[in-house]
Amino acid sequence: MFEVYASTPENLGPESIAAHAQRAEAMGCDGLHVPDALHDGLLLAALALNATRTLRVGTGVLVAFPRSPMTVAVAAWDLQRLSGGRFELGIGTQVKANIEERYSARWDSPVPQLREYMQSLRAIFHSFQTGAPLRFEGAHYQFTRLQPFFNPGPIDHPAIPIFCGAVGPDMTRMAGRIADGLIAHPTQSPPECIRELCLPALRAGFERGGKDGKDGPGGKDGKGAKDGEGGKGGKNRKDRESGEGGGDGEDGKDGKDRESRKGGGKSRAAFHLLLSPLLATGPDDAAVAAEWEKQRNLLGFLFSTPAYWRSLELFGWRDLGPRLRELSRAGDWRALGEALSDDMLEKFVPRGAYGDIAAVLRARYGELIQRGGKTRYRIAFPLPANPALDKQAGKAIAQLKGC
Repeated sequence: MFEVYASTPENLGPESIAAHAQRAEAMGCDGLHVPDALHDGLLLAALALNATRTLRVGTGVLVAFPRSPMTVAVAAWDLQRLSGGRFELGIGTQVKANIEERYSARWDSPVPQLREYMQSLRAIFHSFQTGAPLRFEGAHYQFTRLQPFFNPGPIDHPAIPIFCGAVGPDMTRMAGRIADGLIAHPTQSPPECIRELCLPALRAGFERGGKDGKDGPGGKDGKGAKDGEGGKGGKNRKDRESGEGGGDGEDGKDGKDRESRKGGGKSRAAFHLLLSPLLATGPDDAAVAAEWEKQRNLLGFLFSTPAYWRSLELFGWRDLGPRLRELSRAGDWRALGEALSDDMLEKFVPRGAYGDIAAVLRARYGELIQRGGKTRYRIAFPLPANPALDKQAGKAIAQLKGC
């Protein structure tokens, strides 16, 4: 059984997000993911939450490093208060070039840096809720001051879920240990990739989280437990620049957090895994065919990025990555899609009309869901560009939820 999260086009702005969220809610979606690319993800989330009553809304994903964990914590706290507990915070690293050159922000060791980011968020949330002194001291972030004047105080739903966007094994393992869920990249959404690349790393993270299934922000005693996502930087240049490095030794340590362990432990009762396949769906075969070609072009663009080549390697298409990289550097955008065969698209782009797409996805992911254990699966679903098709798409969503 899927939980269905509506996706949001990157170019959908603040003037349109409320109506988009209301459509998703009316069509029966469990949640909505908003991007953080052309528009501010936190602003989009606020507008979507304010326009709905039951819909969960998450950032998918918020670019973390240009933002202080404190400013994100304050915004997340406000969104959780505003929505009565419907906000979900999804964060990720982006890539080195964007962080340093587009945001003019600091890029250190991405895996331990994001790990501390999430741990410090939980420490701040704990201080907000309990009034306890804020004492988080890590290699990348230190928070030791929160006067009562600046503490927003307790809310009814303080356990804000934190999701992590991850592709590589180190980041995925860290997400399994620290986060409440993982947002899979479209290039890693085929069931073979989930089964062979994602789940083994997640299980390793679950094990490192402790036998009791709890993993507080500062280890057992809050004084800096060792962590397998070590702190010496990526294993190679590709890893360091893609946000998937960070090493994997035993030399990384959690930040010191002397207070939040008392209320900041994270239950491993359930872990949410959001699948984000590039769906080609619509009211009829012609619409599906048009979407399939559209996704071919997008997939060609995505695979021009080395961080996503592990999926190509899994299927024996490793040589395609460098070729796409060269086409991208040459600005030959049209050729990117043309380089992908139909066989490749079949692996990465599920297709079917609204009346068929639930069965297509059930056949594709059914075995994973049946063996999911405590991992609960969500799937991203695009809303029709034409609202007149919402009723047909809503039926497909209902079928997906009933899988």
